[in-house]
Amino acid sequence: MSSIADGGGNASATISIDTSHEANVGFIASPVTWSKIAVQEVSELDNQGSDAVLEHANTVETITDIPVVHIIDDDEQLRLSLLELFEAVGMQAEAFVDTTDFDHRGDPQTVGCLLLDVNLPGVSGIEFQRKLSEAGFDVPIVFMTGDGDVTTSVSAMKAGAIDFLLKPFQPDDLISAVTTAIEEGKKQREIASRRRHVRECAASLTPRERQVMKLVTDGLMNKQVAYELGISEIMVKLHRGSAMRKMQARSLSDLVRKSELLQ
Repeated sequence: MSSIADGGGNASATISIDTSHEANVGFIASPVTWSKIAVQEVSELDNQGSDAVLEHANTVETITDIPVVHIIDDDEQLRLSLLELFEAVGMQAEAFVDTTDFDHRGDPQTVGCLLLDVNLPGVSGIEFQRKLSEAGFDVPIVFMTGDGDVTTSVSAMKAGAIDFLLKPFQPDDLISAVTTAIEEGKKQREIASRRRHVRECAASLTPRERQVMKLVTDGLMNKQVAYELGISEIMVKLHRGSAMRKMQARSLSDLVRKSELLQ
């Protein structure tokens, strides 16, 4: 099995895909085979140049909950090869020249992941990762690089990257990393959804119910809560019961888990 490399790598960037077995996608040296989407439309776009064809081929219909791999790399041959690979294994993908292109056409809230080159012109991949994080987007990222700089890879992983692939990389390694990133993104969205729901429930609590819930989830018994707040144990029970109903907690342990999401 040959590997994927950028235009300056040791491995050829002019490749086609052997799809005889989707679980073990491989590459062989031959002219680039355009994705089916591009082939169908190239006759209409041939007067607009390769950039127009590429942009059209990258257009993916937005469908809720269908993961999309967002490829950001300035090497056109690599972008086309990756689009072809993901199409062959049945994965939706879009490609972008750089982070500015992604800012204009992409959506960091779309379900899926980023396949991001480290050494991009303008804003680097590492800088873009920081920018997304500061903006509150927890999109899972798989980095690609032709430079095996340990410091950069460590920084990226500490900042939350799912994987760090060194070009040229094997298709199976890439698919595995992207699949892991998409699954991680799914978990992150589920947690974010639960956290939003819990915050909406907590917004309906009275100040006293908040105080009681905090002490109860910290492990204090009703008598101890009553002493801490200077109220009767009966009032503690009433506030506790009301808080549990508003938080839609089925048990004390459920209330504890939900209170942790508020932190």
